[in-house]
Amino acid sequence: DEGVRIYILLFKEFPYSLSIDSLYTKRAFQAKKRNNIKVIRHPEHNTISGKSLLWAHHEKFVVIDQKIAFVAGIDLCYGRWDDDHMRYTKV
Repeated sequence: DEGVRIYILLFKEFPYSLSIDSLYTKRAFQAKKRNNIKVIRHPEHNTISGKSLLWAHHEKFVVIDQKIAFVAGIDLCYGRWDDDHMRYTKV
């Protein structure tokens, strides 16, 4: 409402490899019905040709108000979890 634009870049998981359900997350943001929020899932995986770009991701959030910027990394998505034990799998 005050000229703020929000762009959200979600990691589009490779089919059947991760259960983070980025499509669910994208739809949840779109359900807010706000014109200033744009949600993009990336990268596109071409499973028909068998070619796909497999890469790691690390989220960054940047908030800028002309003078101050904040940068932090965090996984915010459905199906992602974390605790203080830092296990590789959920047990």
